[in-house]
Amino acid sequence: RAKIIYTDATTTSIKGKYAYERNYSNEKITVLNASLSKRIQEIQRQNILPNFKGYIMHDHETGLYNFGIKSHHLECWVHLGRELKYFDEYIKNSWSKELWEFAWEKNKQRKEKLQTNITQFTSKEIIEYEKRYDEIIQKGMEENKKTPSKFLKGKEKAVLKRLEKYKENYLNYLKDFSFPFDDNLSERDLRATKLKKKVSGCHRSFEGLKDYSNIRTIISTCIKQGKSYFEFFKNILNNKPISISKQGLIMMS
Repeated sequence: RAKIIYTDATTTSIKGKYAYERNYSNEKITVLNASLSKRIQEIQRQNILPNFKGYIMHDHETGLYNFGIKSHHLECWVHLGRELKYFDEYIKNSWSKELWEFAWEKNKQRKEKLQTNITQFTSKEIIEYEKRYDEIIQKGMEENKKTPSKFLKGKEKAVLKRLEKYKENYLNYLKDFSFPFDDNLSERDLRATKLKKKVSGCHRSFEGLKDYSNIRTIISTCIKQGKSYFEFFKNILNNKPISISKQGLIMMS
């Protein structure tokens, strides 16, 4: 019943072979799922997105558009910002820097408006911002024609076409201030997995990875809800019943 779900997948390994951990998160709950692939069939098997009716925030995984309504997808600007920075450094066309400054400034403005209890831009402002977005993309298309490197020209053109096709998803954050600007919540929820990979190198079995995901799910959710995960695990070991409520994990005495 959540309005927004954040999701991403990070790579780990099992005895040197690729494996993945995907999060499904919001501000109150973290669910981590271990898998051996990132394919659509695996996401269907995890059985969270197929039944979700709200908004999905992600780092432009095109496969995720098979779930939910296209207009209900939210694109991460921080992920896009890394690509724009790359173009600015290696191609030096002006559009990429202009687009990032535009997006960052609008995000700053909406934070300022929220402090005065304003929860959205006016219709007139949104039309103006959409027009500015289109102008920057069109400028990028023209500058791309003169990009000398064939390789960089192709990469830049692909991003520009993506920005055209998914314009609504990139600009959703302007229409409703409750929509996030980025998918950093997923980044935080997957950080422990990335750290474990750096320290331990890999998991020894898929069962071990699944156990790790379940344990991290409980720890992360308890922290978000201000509960003691030590007490939670103690209740499990003492065979005290545990249930899932609408708000998340609840320990039952």
